[in-house]
Amino acid sequence: MLDLLKTFVTTICPMPDEELDRLAPHVAIREVPAGWRLASVGEECAQLAFIFRGLFKLDGLDMKGTPFIAAFAAENSPVSDYVSMIRGEPAQLSITAIEPSTIALVPYAAYREVLARPGPWQVFARLVVEEALVALARREQQFLTLAARERYLLFLEERRDLVARVARQDLAAYLGITPASFSRLAGQIQRERRARERGAE
Repeated sequence: MLDLLKTFVTTICPMPDEELDRLAPHVAIREVPAGWRLASVGEECAQLAFIFRGLFKLDGLDMKGTPFIAAFAAENSPVSDYVSMIRGEPAQLSITAIEPSTIALVPYAAYREVLARPGPWQVFARLVVEEALVALARREQQFLTLAARERYLLFLEERRDLVARVARQDLAAYLGITPASFSRLAGQIQRERRARERGAE
């Protein structure tokens, strides 16, 4: 277990074994199936997950009852409903495994305890929070400044590794459009790409 935890943590920042030992007794390594939920809307989420292998979606319903996906979380990512975890409030999002996944589950109380002492864990937490804030700001900016087509092209460029792993209806929900609109958009972009390839021959 320590090896898995060390591999994950050191992708974010260096961590001495003695510091890993402080958290390791509280960590549970789990193999979870597709459909397993870390968080459900309306229930408190008191755990943080480190994703070693697999893929999760953070999803909910808007004011009209339309499904939306706020984010995807894949390998080497921490994931939680941070507001629920930190404030003890009901979760506003569900966090669901899209595919079979290997994760480390960490109770927030234990995580907070290792953060109480200055040292590498505080650096780790700061880097995780910074990354989450950047991702949130970029996501908000994209919805404010880009059309669905541009958001999809950006997704294809930045998250190509996820395209084949995410269902079309989930991609539509992530882009904020209907599945029918997504099918038209994806088809149009594919036709344009093929036309460019033929023109380059």
